[in-house]
Order: sequence, then structure tokens, then C-alpha cells
Amino acid sequence: MLLILSLAWHLAVFEPPSLCTKIEAPFTQQIYVRYASSISGDDKNFLALLQGENDTFDPLRRSQIYDPRTNSYEDSYGFCQIHRPSHRELVEDPLFFSDPFWQMERCLELYKGGTPFGAKKNIPHNKQYFDCP
Repeated sequence: MLLILSLAWHLAVFEPPSLCTKIEAPFTQQIYVRYASSISGDDKNFLALLQGENDTFDPLRRSQIYDPRTNSYEDSYGFCQIHRPSHRELVEDPLFFSDPFWQMERCLELYKGGTPFGAKKNIPHNKQYFDCP
């Protein structure tokens, strides 16, 4: 919690007000949205992808996609729902669940590297949720 408050203060004091924000989102989401905006150069497509993968911007969230073949939810986690079987080295890194900013940076790397995210097709629709400079 201290880390979140520290970042919130940092963004409020040092970051330019020109960062993207999520329209009508709570403060807890805005922290992560503004960080994603900051590291991506206000890339609205990246923000829209995150919205499609995890609209709550919860770094601990597990996939809500149920697979009846395995009788469980998909093994994907975090801001961009990183699939553990495909990216075990990321999801099992101790920083994945303890440092949300590290996790967000991994999402950006995967996005820029061409990872085929399931929500990519929804990017045009999801852009409406963000206000960018």
C-alpha cells in the first residue's frame, strides 16, 4: 500500500498532467493507467489492450475465462492476463505478484514484442474509455 501511495504522490507532483487517464475510473485504477501511459508514451492502443485484458487494472487478477475441459479458469494473470504456460518465466518471477509496476513493464514488452493477446481485436472499441492528450 505504501508503494501505491508513493507512486500516487510521485505522479501527482512530478508527472505532467498530460498523461492519459481512464474516464470515470477510481483512483486505484488511475495510478496504474497513468503509469502505463507514462511508460508507453501515451499509447492509447496499449491502454485499450489492457482494458480488454483486465478492465479492473488489478495486478493480482486471474482470468475469468472458464475452460470446461479442465474444469478451471484459464491460467492467466495480472494487468494483461499473461498466460502462465506461455510465459512461465514472467508469472513465476517473485516480482510478478509483488511489484505491479514491474508487471506493467512486462506487459508493455510483450505488447511491443507482438504477443498475440486475446483482447487485441477489441482495441478500437476500448479506446473510448481513455482520455489522452
